[in-house]
Amino acid sequence: MYKIKFFVICVFVMSLTLICIANVLQEPQPSLLVRILKDDSLWGKDYPAVLAYIQSWNKIEETKIGIFPLVVVGTTIYKNQDEAKQKAEELSRSLQETPPLPNENFEEFLRDARNRPAPFQVGTFLDPEDKSTQLQWADSSLQFLAPDLELTTVEQRFGKSDKVTQEITEGGKGHRPVVLTLHHYAEGAIVFVASDWDAKPNSVNRILLDVPAIIEVVFK
Repeated sequence: MYKIKFFVICVFVMSLTLICIANVLQEPQPSLLVRILKDDSLWGKDYPAVLAYIQSWNKIEETKIGIFPLVVVGTTIYKNQDEAKQKAEELSRSLQETPPLPNENFEEFLRDARNRPAPFQVGTFLDPEDKSTQLQWADSSLQFLAPDLELTTVEQRFGKSDKVTQEITEGGKGHRPVVLTLHHYAEGAIVFVASDWDAKPNSVNRILLDVPAIIEVVFK
């Protein structure tokens, strides 16, 4: 009788274990884009604020931003300082608005950033590579990327990129052209960029985010 009870208990425990395993397997796994956006090995301490307030870029019709170690830059090129200043004022006003609610994948990740004012100042940025005028988020104390981030870390965490492309930009008067190597992940929603101007060719110079794609995956 004891053996029968013991056998029944074992079967019951095994059944519960199998059910738990099946439930875990059935739970949808985070997409590659979600995993990259939340990976602490890539990002600096102030990066969550970039995600929390990224909708502000969308409101001025900026479709792509570049996250550098100490600054976030829009990729739209403005014809002159007056035009850039007008857009900068629009961007500043949008930062005063309450950020949208994140979905369950990012609710905890963005909790602190959403409950604090945006930590950056809006300004204009003169790109040293091609001398174009763009908008930026900056402040002397901010850190958006992990220190000394390298492409090796990205590949170790997420494998090889979907594709690799190159862009060549003018280096300005008296400077040679700049060769940028772009490593595209998540169908181009996020791109890790290396520059041949950097001392370490394997360094991540910036990370490009597709603003509409990021908004779609982060917010409700």
